[in-house]
Amino acid sequence: MLKNRKSKFLVLILALFTLLVACGGKSAKSKGNPDELVVGVTTFADTLEPTYQSFGWVITRYGVGENLTKFDEKGSYNINTKLFYCVFINNISEMLPALEKNKIPFVFTLYPGGGFGFEEESSDAKLKKVLSSKYFKKVIVTQRVTYEYLIRKNFCPKEKISFIFGGVIPQKSFSFNVAERLYYPDKKTLDICFCAGRYTEDGRDKGYPIFIEVMKKLSPKYDFIRFHVIGNYNPSIIDISGYEDKIKFYGSLPYDNLTGVFRNIDIIISPNKSDLLSKGAFDGFPLGAVAEAALNGCLVMNTDPNNENFIKETGEHHFIPDLEMIIIQPDSDNIIENIEKIILSPKLIKKIAFAGQQKFIKLYNNEAQMKPRLELLKSFISN
Repeated sequence: MLKNRKSKFLVLILALFTLLVACGGKSAKSKGNPDELVVGVTTFADTLEPTYQSFGWVITRYGVGENLTKFDEKGSYNINTKLFYCVFINNISEMLPALEKNKIPFVFTLYPGGGFGFEEESSDAKLKKVLSSKYFKKVIVTQRVTYEYLIRKNFCPKEKISFIFGGVIPQKSFSFNVAERLYYPDKKTLDICFCAGRYTEDGRDKGYPIFIEVMKKLSPKYDFIRFHVIGNYNPSIIDISGYEDKIKFYGSLPYDNLTGVFRNIDIIISPNKSDLLSKGAFDGFPLGAVAEAALNGCLVMNTDPNNENFIKETGEHHFIPDLEMIIIQPDSDNIIENIEKIILSPKLIKKIAFAGQQKFIKLYNNEAQMKPRLELLKSFISN
């Protein structure tokens, strides 16, 4: 069982993938067709940044429920399944001894975070051990920079890496019609949002100090701008004296409450930076919270420190800059420059927001994200 694990899940639905996958185990007693894929699905977080709890118990829960995991009188356990799958290097590293003991092949997704960082000794040691295991079958990566890192470090051959850009996200907001909501200047205020979890004292890895700088520089010039902060932030983290009427703090919101906020937001700013949380630490591009905001009609302004938006093979972009997403620098003056362009041409808000929403739907729908993952898992189970 995983203990006290702070696993950073990009989005809530990624819980779908922290599971045991099994079919036709010799001692499995699950009812129904023995050729069926047994999948445990649990939604066990209520925010887009659920980093405060330990969710590894889900693996054991489904293992016991399907008779895939057996405990002896000493508390050790055996696993009876054809394939194991989980996310994050910390999780697979901790499960590795049990998997090797029980000779269970495994696949995992190497997301940013969860113990993974570039040129970080502990992370590299875990990767080397996991990826050299005789039971390792495949690793899924969602960022080009991760793929290149594994190759450059000779951790595993290319054929054992599956690159699927993006991530699995809730589909609830995919059907939202942007035409149903209002944007500035059809409403009195231009509403700008910051949404992320806080893992450092002032949230600098997510760019919170930069967001506050933007607020303090723009507020004296534009009385109609309002700022919104979602996440575990409050007015005492960075002094906002004199600006209390310009900014609203929501705290960490349940997922179902996000849509009610995002559908009144014009712009979401994600000025996150690498190497601040720890050596080699980086965020995925874009963050899960950004994807949810975009699906609810927010114009996205996002940093891209690892140039993930550029597709090397084609010379194109996942999101066309300035048409589907505005790529910003982690610098308040650069962000203000882009916001002021929008203020001068406010019709761009709805135009870019709609185009961005459509691209997120194209890249993040279940056909693009779920299908290749499930096909990959099934291919190993059927062998």
